[in-house]
Amino acid sequence: MKVLLDTSFLLPFIKIEPENITSQQLKEVLGGQEHTFVYSELSIFELVAKGMKICFNSVLMIEDIHNGIDSLIYRSPLTPINWTSHPSLLELAYKIRKIHSDTIDCLIFSSALYFSDCFATADVNLFETIKQQEALYNEIKSINSRFYLWFDDLSQNPILFSEL
Repeated sequence: MKVLLDTSFLLPFIKIEPENITSQQLKEVLGGQEHTFVYSELSIFELVAKGMKICFNSVLMIEDIHNGIDSLIYRSPLTPINWTSHPSLLELAYKIRKIHSDTIDCLIFSSALYFSDCFATADVNLFETIKQQEALYNEIKSINSRFYLWFDDLSQNPILFSEL
């Protein structure tokens, strides 16, 4: 299964421990042969933004961000997904943005829907909100009827979106 990782799962690259999973747990999941892992190119921007915010208040250095981004791009087994290469992706992200305030989240989720089989994320609230919007929920199901969501620490099995 091709799994698009939300940005929170990429935080260890810039020396930030994610809230929902330890770096060691994440290494074990990513090291498995069962799935292919990808990320949205938008996550690079989001990693830089989050890293810079933390740099002002902690021991994280700008060099950590630079080295982490280089490591992600040039030395990791993860493959980037270009979010601009599908003509309908932006339209779907716009519809989701009407009910969710984080534009980057909307674009990354739409990328996952169009370019992967599964989206690994800690953002359960987004999908609870989508479920309440019947037309949007049905549209998403029609775009990728075998799309899965994988939540939190990735210890449970992915959930079929249409069974939410």
